[in-house]
Amino acid sequence: MDPQLLSQLRDTYIASFAAKKAGAEAALRASRADPAALGDLFRIVHSLSGSGASFGLPAISRYCHVMEARLGRLIADPSLLDRQELERWQALLCEVLDLTAADPTWNGELVVPAPAETSPAAPPAATVRERILVVDSDPDTRGLLEVLLQQRGSSVRTAATAEEALAEIDRTPPDLVILDTEIAGAAPELDGVVRGLEGAGDLVVCRLASAMPLEGGDASQWIVRPFDPAAAVGRAAALLERRRLLADHSLQDPVTGVLNRRAFLERLTTEIARRDRSRRPLAVGVTNVAVASPEASAWGQGVSQRVLRAAADALLHAVRRYDVVGRWAADRFALALADIDSDGAHAAAQRVLAALRTLAVPVRGGQPAAVNAWLGLLCSRPTDARDAGGLVESAAAACDRARSNHGPGLEVVDQ
Repeated sequence: MDPQLLSQLRDTYIASFAAKKAGAEAALRASRADPAALGDLFRIVHSLSGSGASFGLPAISRYCHVMEARLGRLIADPSLLDRQELERWQALLCEVLDLTAADPTWNGELVVPAPAETSPAAPPAATVRERILVVDSDPDTRGLLEVLLQQRGSSVRTAATAEEALAEIDRTPPDLVILDTEIAGAAPELDGVVRGLEGAGDLVVCRLASAMPLEGGDASQWIVRPFDPAAAVGRAAALLERRRLLADHSLQDPVTGVLNRRAFLERLTTEIARRDRSRRPLAVGVTNVAVASPEASAWGQGVSQRVLRAAADALLHAVRRYDVVGRWAADRFALALADIDSDGAHAAAQRVLAALRTLAVPVRGGQPAAVNAWLGLLCSRPTDARDAGGLVESAAAACDRARSNHGPGLEVVDQ
């Protein structure tokens, strides 16, 4: 960027500090009566945290990033709120803005307020690392939800477009998707994938919109803009808890009859422990299946489900009786092959691909549809420190490479 233009933009940015300080003071004052007003203070700090470095003002980003993280924790757990601590944070913000306005190159050290609680910090509200995907075109909304949900202990990924969201879901399916309805409405493929996984019980969806639909909307599954940050976190937590309770009573994928993702991960964790005890290797695979026809999208969901059921049956017959097969994502299956060396893993991979590629699924009004298949297989030894999710994610990455390389459709990683 032209240095003169950057200087002009920075001057304009610095001129906005007075309004930022006034807004922060107003938000802090309003929070005395309504703690939800802390969300306004968080938004001010969040915007400064992301924009300061862009204008060559590192102190702004450095201090606001720390403040953003602490405010996110306080919003996620209101029991930690302390009025004096909040006032110290607001005073720090004003001091950083004043010092930067006086000297844009300033990057000195100030005393950061210590948390008010004197006892050991309570563990995050989430006791497991649930995976959450936030899909929204607005970077401020993505950043706000990412920080707040990470504060409660969740693993959070974000996507700005339907394409990014599909890639994230394909890589590692989330437990919860917070989905902007405008993106979903303009991307039928994404909407269909999410609805399919939701219907199969593989994830829950919280829809983000400017207004609830007039009919057919469950208020517990919607976040309406503008939203209260604490309420949004609470809604996400409630949906994840609902999914957990449902999952406790379901281990089987309703479409294919094989294990669902949760049950597969539990079985794989058991196999990892057996691998470590026996000192014998374990192979973990991910296979991607698709109808080999350009007309597949017009055949409807019924054909897709028939393909998945046929693929699951083929996989069960291609592996050994004690191997484990589960549905990992919309069009992906995961495999766990116990007590198998590198040669055995290669042979098993060839059997699996052959079984899938010889399928012919009946289609209304035409010839049986052939199936394409790709497979990534990872040979894991007792020295491998990855957990079940990490092994499947690595195998999924190998499957992606097998599909993109336009070769035999197979990649075996021997580690």
